[in-house]
Amino acid sequence: MDFKDQLIMRHPDLTKVEDIKLPEGYRIHAYEPSMKERWTEIVVSAFDEPYDFDDKTARPKWSPDRLFFVEIDGEDVATAMSYEHWDYPGEGFLHMVGTDKKAKGKGAGRIATQAVLCWLRDHGIKTCILSTDDFRLPALHVYYSLGFRPVMNREDMPERWKKVYENIGIDADPLEEQA
Repeated sequence: MDFKDQLIMRHPDLTKVEDIKLPEGYRIHAYEPSMKERWTEIVVSAFDEPYDFDDKTARPKWSPDRLFFVEIDGEDVATAMSYEHWDYPGEGFLHMVGTDKKAKGKGAGRIATQAVLCWLRDHGIKTCILSTDDFRLPALHVYYSLGFRPVMNREDMPERWKKVYENIGIDADPLEEQA
């Protein structure tokens, strides 16, 4: 994965991640082989482009117990996974957080993200990174609210992060908050 054009965020202390409180009708579960097609449907709905499951899971230290689904009233509607990224050894990497369009705004993506963070925390991993795009404002707001902070990895990042903060209503200086 090439991060050169994406924003990077880091959660600096996974020991501070709180356990998940599920709303009624919600359930979290790990991936099972029969769910490959549903994963693809969710991420196509979320990102409006196809993704290859086998490519996304052919990562260092990826395993099925690191891929989570959020179910609402019996239907899987969101997913998120983690693995160890080769550029960031020892850190968790949050990847492919996606919510089916029909479940947008119901908190399923947030819960899927929390499931990954709790898994990482419970397995002794202390920090987590992610990469995302400037236009994914709802996701950026969720990541920020869960404790992720900007990584200033290029010259243009301070200005890009200032715009993101303005667009999602964060009254802080991203340079002072960088992870």
